[in-house]
Amino acid sequence: MLVLLASISAFAQTYRAFPLQNAVWIESHGYLTTVQDCGYAYLTCIDHLSTGMDTLVGDVTYAKLWRQQVCDEEILQSSPSCPGDYYSVPRHLYALLRQDTLARTVHVRFPAEEAEYLLYDFNMDIGPYPDTYNNQDYPVEVVGIDSVLLFDGYHKRWLLSVDSWIGPGAVIEGVGSDFGLLTQMISPFENHDYLNCFGVANELVYLRDGVDPQWECDLSVGMNEPVSDVHTIRASPNPASGPFFVELSGNGSTVAVLLNSSGQRVQWMRLAPGRSVVEVDGLSPGLYLLRCADGRAVRVMVE
Repeated sequence: MLVLLASISAFAQTYRAFPLQNAVWIESHGYLTTVQDCGYAYLTCIDHLSTGMDTLVGDVTYAKLWRQQVCDEEILQSSPSCPGDYYSVPRHLYALLRQDTLARTVHVRFPAEEAEYLLYDFNMDIGPYPDTYNNQDYPVEVVGIDSVLLFDGYHKRWLLSVDSWIGPGAVIEGVGSDFGLLTQMISPFENHDYLNCFGVANELVYLRDGVDPQWECDLSVGMNEPVSDVHTIRASPNPASGPFFVELSGNGSTVAVLLNSSGQRVQWMRLAPGRSVVEVDGLSPGLYLLRCADGRAVRVMVE
């Protein structure tokens, strides 16, 4: 089953609001990372993102965004002591989303942070891409605008100046980026980021070419919210003038990203339960946020 794409120079269609209930994004992400005592590894993760019940933060209503992951870690120079790993991250609250349908914008905030970020602005024209959570200080351009026929009809599409391993990137109205819902537009060349499929209320809307919907697009959404995870994360020393330790409780590994004060990703890593070391070589002094894929986060001051 393939998605039919249609590029047309003139079209009229109503605005497709961003789905904040019963929507599912299934994404594939690959990272070059390091594993303590084992060197470099390539980590491939399948992310299942889904919107759930609303929640209030102050007097603002947000939709909860849930995330679960399955990851395959391949050590680049494997050995009996470094065989790689395969693990999963259970469903957890990952972010909060809201939209302004009149302004045609979508916004995101994270449970461990107080800031709200602009995620998508669907008013774009040819020229510079807006400064959003997934495009911070990068020279991304909108180079074309057309319409794409998905399984539920036509959607407006903005073609971007950045490429992935499978071709030019795009943002689709009512869907988001084909790199992934929250994925940075530009990432290290060795990474890969794809939106495999997207659906609403168990109905397929978007399918990447080459993806098998029967085996790779489980659009089911769990209605029961998981019990809050009491596992903790700590960093020491903090402030840190050199490498610092991260103490992770629980039984499972997790992917983590280190963000600077501007929200830019400066490191990717995998953290195992227990103690891990995070290097700070090349980092400017300042406040950083270490955010895990399972939602846990800790702030670290680098001196």
